[in-house]
Amino acid sequence: MQPPKRVLCIMDMAGAGRSSLAVVLPVLAACGVQGCPLPTALFSTHTGGFGTVEVQDTTEYAEKALAHYQQQQIHFDAIYTGYLQSDAQFALAQHAQKQYPGALLVADPAMGDHGKRYSKITPEMVGSMQKLCQTANLITPNYTETALLLNLEPDNTPPAPEEIQRRLGLLSAPGCAVVATSVPLVGGGLAVAGCGPNGSGQYTLPVQLVPQNYPGTGDLFTAALVGLTLQGVPTPQAAAAAGEFAEAAAQATYVAGGETRHGVWFEAQLYRLTSYVNNL
Repeated sequence: MQPPKRVLCIMDMAGAGRSSLAVVLPVLAACGVQGCPLPTALFSTHTGGFGTVEVQDTTEYAEKALAHYQQQQIHFDAIYTGYLQSDAQFALAQHAQKQYPGALLVADPAMGDHGKRYSKITPEMVGSMQKLCQTANLITPNYTETALLLNLEPDNTPPAPEEIQRRLGLLSAPGCAVVATSVPLVGGGLAVAGCGPNGSGQYTLPVQLVPQNYPGTGDLFTAALVGLTLQGVPTPQAAAAAGEFAEAAAQATYVAGGETRHGVWFEAQLYRLTSYVNNL
């Protein structure tokens, strides 16, 4: 038996509400991958619907922890970055990438959604995220973030297929794979659209929607995508399986009447990922 692959997860930690590290770690574990948290900030909850959130910046701790990992020669097979909110945190992510040159570099460029940039994301931070994504092997923007990464004005207008292909080609030009989520389709619905480096092998995966928006579903999807990729699953197939897992969790939550702000009840669906990996 081989030791599990190890992923350094550089992002915030929300104690309640099912998002960020609280979602990422169990999903990676269900894929048979060890997630190692390097929290950049602690949030009492995510920022959608819980009033004033308590926040503790942990960048200084994360910098010292990264140095400790190097001192102890702890190896990571992947570096997975999420929401970053300061120059110091972007520098931390870049340092980690350089410290582990053989690792798979995954960037989830959390900057906005639903056609709008997050209020705390400045134009300067968008520029920093663009640079980080240009060094990654795999990026997972939602449709709003594809616009931000390309210096376009984001909106939710369904694009023509040619526009999706154009964006994928531009985003993958540095040599990375792209998996874009929440792509609005002409005629209604959403899709995942992806490609390999330099626009190769483009594909589109329709999403089965429920009539409700839940926070943290992007974290569920990307964590599953990362975990399955590290198990050797090709990116298009990993994206399809990750999508089916996230869809099943959203459907179960909606049918059960789960409170929106607490995210999707993914816990009972983790077996899907474990079964998928066991059947490889």
